Amino acid sequence: MDPNSKTMNSIIHLISKKLSKNKYILAEQAFNIYIGNSQQNYATAAKMSEHDFMDLSVQVLTVLSNNLNRRIDNAATSSLWAEKVGENAVDLNLSLSTILQVIPFCKTAIWSFLEHLAQESEMSVKDILRVTLTIDYFLDHMVNEISFSFINYTETMSEQFRLSLQELSVPVIPLFEHIAILPLIGELDTERAQFLIDSTLQRSQTLQLTHLIIDLSGLHNVDATVAQELFYLAETLILLGVKPLLTGIHPNIARTAISLNLNLKNYPVFLNLQSALKSLNYKKDE
Repeated sequence: MDPNSKTMNSIIHLISKKLSKNKYILAEQAFNIYIGNSQQNYATAAKMSEHDFMDLSVQVLTVLSNNLNRRIDNAATSSLWAEKVGENAVDLNLSLSTILQVIPFCKTAIWSFLEHLAQESEMSVKDILRVTLTIDYFLDHMVNEISFSFINYTETMSEQFRLSLQELSVPVIPLFEHIAILPLIGELDTERAQFLIDSTLQRSQTLQLTHLIIDLSGLHNVDATVAQELFYLAETLILLGVKPLLTGIHPNIARTAISLNLNLKNYPVFLNLQSALKSLNYKKDE
């Protein structure tokens, strides 16, 4: 082995042990630097509590120390840690910049620590440079992995939230045995219309419906494509043995249907929900 490499490995190993041993002191120093910076830039500083900042700083220093020490499982452990940090930030509603700001403050504390250590150990300028580049590499890698985890998890949660909103916006509500109502409210675009068809058909089969009242009174403007989707839903329900009843059709929806040659005579149409229920022999006192 190259004597220089062996010496460098010894230096890295020494620094790894020193960082691990002094991680709480370094975390406190990083926090003090952070506080000073926040006071100077109070209006724009992303705030973290002392507990959260210290806890994350200790984690950063621990992972860095393990990476420098080249433990066998350090790469996988580091990636899992970064993934957890990114996901926790999203769950706690913290911005990515708030989390990542810990690392440069830790880096500043580390550089000060290395300066004193270099003087005590009589490290050469070349050794200091190589150590600095190594630490920079690992810290930059942390930033990349945390950022990747944060962005991926944010996109996943956003998609789950979007799907949850879609489900809430298409509620098939049972009224009594085999009869339910589908109240449509707000805007209905092509994507929501497709989800509407899929979820309504599935829900109708689950509830074993014979009749489904589709209430359009709360629906805003409907374009030609969406109108066709709505009547496609009605036709498909008929094929499944479910009789659709339409209520609350606005004049603009009626005009759109006529312009598309959609035959409303194929479906029972009622002025309001009460009229539709009456046609099904539903009484309030039942």
